[in-house]
Amino acid sequence: IPPLPPGSIGVFRIVPNQALEPEKVTSMEVGYRHILGSVSLDITAFQMNFTKLITQVQKSQQTVIGVPVQLVVTNQYVNTGDAKDKGLELALTWRPDPKWTCGFNGTWLDYKLDATGTTPTYTPKLKANLWARFTSGSLSAYAAFQHVDEVDMEVLGISGTGSPLVKRDAINQLNLHLAKTFPGGWGLAVYSRNALKDYTDQGGGGPTRVAYLMSARRESGLTLSYRF
Repeated sequence: IPPLPPGSIGVFRIVPNQALEPEKVTSMEVGYRHILGSVSLDITAFQMNFTKLITQVQKSQQTVIGVPVQLVVTNQYVNTGDAKDKGLELALTWRPDPKWTCGFNGTWLDYKLDATGTTPTYTPKLKANLWARFTSGSLSAYAAFQHVDEVDMEVLGISGTGSPLVKRDAINQLNLHLAKTFPGGWGLAVYSRNALKDYTDQGGGGPTRVAYLMSARRESGLTLSYRF
């Protein structure tokens, strides 16, 4: 269908499904922890088996001519099959002295739909964080670097052909925080969230634009606090 005129509104409805069955999950997990001096290591392997997965699918859409013009989309929850999710989690922490703590944690996922062997949308293969924390008296600081692999994500099915996929690039971000406390309960802090980019793409999109994405914006600031 052609693009809707300015001032149009979208109406989204969910209709009941009397045949919908409960989604079931069977999971198994095994882990190992080792501590050697100032270093601790945690490794976990897991597998989750999903049966009768519940997914929201589009059943119909229509344009209602009026004032304003309405795009009416009707969705329904349905059982779409089975899936397996297996992976590894790793957490490594190192405390070289009482003031410093450093760490790494990551998750590797292999999530596949049984019927097609494909990976569901919004399912990154790898997520990882590298962080460091410093504390000395009234001064504290924290820095964290985050990586999330690229994923396929759905755009809004406005064309009537379902929900085509677009590729969201891998995310690399940095968060920083520096704080100082003062006698009498006062505190001062500077921070920066998502410091590497102005905007970081997060979610779905739309076919009439390059991609309409929910985004996390860069935010930097100064806070003044008082503790009673």
